[in-house]
Amino acid sequence: MTVYTVHSECVKYRYKTTICSKATVFNVFVFVLTVTLPLVIAYITHGFWLKNVTYLEQPDVHFKHEFVLVVETERPESPVLCSSYPKFAELSDSSGFCSMVTSREIDSNHDDKNDRMIFEVEVLMQNATAKSVKLFLLFDYKLHGTVQLRMEALALVQHASSSPGTRLDVAADLRLVQKQPLSPGRDSRFDVPVFDPGSPLPDRFNLRSVLREYASRSVSLNLKNVYSEWLAGRGNDETFTISTEIQYLEETVLYRPGMWETMKWAWVQYVTIAVVVGSTLKMLKGFMLRNNIIPVMKDKWK
Repeated sequence: MTVYTVHSECVKYRYKTTICSKATVFNVFVFVLTVTLPLVIAYITHGFWLKNVTYLEQPDVHFKHEFVLVVETERPESPVLCSSYPKFAELSDSSGFCSMVTSREIDSNHDDKNDRMIFEVEVLMQNATAKSVKLFLLFDYKLHGTVQLRMEALALVQHASSSPGTRLDVAADLRLVQKQPLSPGRDSRFDVPVFDPGSPLPDRFNLRSVLREYASRSVSLNLKNVYSEWLAGRGNDETFTISTEIQYLEETVLYRPGMWETMKWAWVQYVTIAVVVGSTLKMLKGFMLRNNIIPVMKDKWK
């Protein structure tokens, strides 16, 4: 006659012991190990406490239509200077001036954020020849993510040649420079004019002082991947043309996380390791009790 199973159930056992026993000491040891071992493993493998975090963001960049152009000639003491700041003309004895200035910003992917800027300027040299160029461009720079940064920043285009030239074409990327991690939240420490047109102090228009102060910032902008072409010669119209195309690229922003973000990351690591450690120690504990390696009283429960 065929026999088949009509019902099955698990049989469980309870392992009992007194308070003052080896089994109690072993049980306390396993509990302490379950709690502390994941913490130790997470700490010694580094990265338990989140110190710095990075994320990607497309910055919100706008050219302020403010610039300073210095064209050095064969007479170093008499550079040709033109600028959007009227005060530079007052401080300079230069006779040159800009005959044409154009700029436009382009949003290539239609995300309401500019992706590149094209700037072109023509300078009347008035019987002088260009040997080197320094072009200071001013930008309004914003981040809207975890770090809400706003600052006025400077980009410097410079080129020098031993041959006189009639045109300089430059293509470059505008990149964020961080000397230290930023803090979450609002940051407007550097939302101040690089060139202050309302300041009576001559240092605010001294290019060396401006560059020295700008370089001391913990956050600034710089041109990277700069490609330039210098067209040698001298045009019949005695003008020197500078054309720049600057790309606004997605940035990797480095910041220090807050307390809750740090605790959340530490908790995720701890729980992940604790699951593995707890399961392993539970199997070890069951093995030692079932095989009576540690003396206990075994009672059938079900």
